[in-house]
Amino acid sequence: RGEISDIGQQIGRAIQSMHKHGLMHGNISMHNIMQVQEEDDDNGGYWALSDLTSTCQQASVTTCMAGIPSTGQPNFATGTFPPEIFVKLSNAETKIYNQYWSSVKEAGVDLDESVVSPQVDPQTGDSYVPRCYFEPDGSIEILDLPQLPYRLVPAREPTDVWNFGQIMFTLCSAGHPMFATNMKTGHLLTYSVVASWDNSAASELVFMHIQDPLAQDLLLQLLSPYEERSTLTMEKVLGHPFFSNDLDDHRVAQVARKIAEKRSIESSAYMRSLQKKNEKQAEDEWVI
Repeated sequence: RGEISDIGQQIGRAIQSMHKHGLMHGNISMHNIMQVQEEDDDNGGYWALSDLTSTCQQASVTTCMAGIPSTGQPNFATGTFPPEIFVKLSNAETKIYNQYWSSVKEAGVDLDESVVSPQVDPQTGDSYVPRCYFEPDGSIEILDLPQLPYRLVPAREPTDVWNFGQIMFTLCSAGHPMFATNMKTGHLLTYSVVASWDNSAASELVFMHIQDPLAQDLLLQLLSPYEERSTLTMEKVLGHPFFSNDLDDHRVAQVARKIAEKRSIESSAYMRSLQKKNEKQAEDEWVI
């Protein structure tokens, strides 16, 4: 855990510093962290954030996530978006949504269809989209755009917290990605899984791939639904026992032990439930 905790602390402190200055990164991923090696530094350097193209002021009431500029090419990867960015549309809402982006294309904007085209769940037939909107830079003006059938998501800390959770999950799981993405663009291959995210989905993913109970507890907080995640600050996150260098301290050790006991019980219960589910499925297939 030592090296992973150390890397996480360094990245977490960089995010914390941005938040303290009223900024959010908005596009943190494994591709946007880097190890910096300074001259005459024999300690392996330090880890830092890169790619600040999506960085914005949190205080601005007009700054929202998922804006698409006049070039039509997004400055984000949908693979980094938290669940609240995605929405399921009805047939009527999908029609309005398509009219909106048709109007944008008619104005000469070369849209990235892989982002704005609704994804249809083959099992349910439901349509899912990210809460994107057109954000012109002044070179293109479009009048009378239809009203989008969803509310936009303000650029706020919970997005960076989710992204930090994605990074920590990948580190703690020895490189396992949370969701399937296009290796070249970083865009999600399926929106429906993220759009329907809840605590149960988080528990299933974490208990399946993470063995360390302290890491499990940390991730279940970082990857919680928006209502719970919005109460987290990076200061609180970095105060988690997973990042503690002082587990010999009686108070810290006691907290860590209680967390480990709780998550170990939950993890064991989940694995037993999964085993029963698999056995039942195997029996049903045998009968058929």
